[in-house]
Amino acid sequence: MVETVSAVDCAVQCVAGQNPFLMYFNYFLIGLILISILVLVLIRKKLSIKQSLFVKAVLSTSIILLLLILAFANSHYQTVFHTAHLAALFSAGLFFVVSYIFSPLLMQIGLTKTKDERVEKITKEESVKLSILNPEIIVFVNAEPNAFVVSGYKKIIFISTGLIDLLNEKELRAVIKHELMHLKSSFFNIKRFFSSVRAGTFGLLPIHFEELDILEEIKLDRKMGKETEVLDKAREKL
Repeated sequence: MVETVSAVDCAVQCVAGQNPFLMYFNYFLIGLILISILVLVLIRKKLSIKQSLFVKAVLSTSIILLLLILAFANSHYQTVFHTAHLAALFSAGLFFVVSYIFSPLLMQIGLTKTKDERVEKITKEESVKLSILNPEIIVFVNAEPNAFVVSGYKKIIFISTGLIDLLNEKELRAVIKHELMHLKSSFFNIKRFFSSVRAGTFGLLPIHFEELDILEEIKLDRKMGKETEVLDKAREKL
C-alpha cells in the first residue's frame, strides 16, 4: 500500500527530519532566521556597519545550512518540498561556480583594449611588493575615469584610459596599489558566497551586502598608510 502524505505533513516532516538532533537543529536555524529578519526589519538603522553585516551573515548562513539539511536528510519524502530544496542548492552552487569561472571573461565583453607601458610597469612593481603572482592588467579605452578588479580563476585589474589621463604617476600608483590590495583580500569569495545564497533563494531574499564594500574600503585604506592621502587626492579628481 502506497503511503500518502499531505503537503502540511510533508512540510512538518521536512523541518523535523527523522533524527532528533537534526529536528532541534532545524528549529534552531529557523529561530535564527526569524530573529535576523526581525532585527533587520525593526532596528536596522540603529545597527553599526559591523553589526548589520553580522546579522546578514547569520541569516544567509542559517538559510544555506537549512537548505542543506532539508535537501539531504529527508530523501524519504520525494515531494515538491524536497525538489525545491535541491533546486535552491543547485542554483546557489551553480552561481558560485559560474561567477568564479566566467566573471573575468564576462567583464571583458565590449571593451576596446589598449596598452600602457607605464601602467604595466607600476602594476608589476607593486604586485611584487604585495607578493601577488602575475595579476593581469587590462587598459580599456573609455573617457570616463574608472578602475576596478575582478577575481575568479583569473585576477584582473581594469583601468580606463580616462583615469590614466587624469592622474599623475604618484596618484596612479596609489590607485593601482589599492586595486591590487583588493585582489589580495578575501572579500571577493565572501561576497560571492552571500550572492550565491541570494541566487539559491531565486532573488527572493532582499539582502544586499553593501557593508562588505564599506568595510573592505576602510580596511584597505588603513593598510595604505601615508599613501591614503595620495589616494584621496585621486578620488577627489573623479
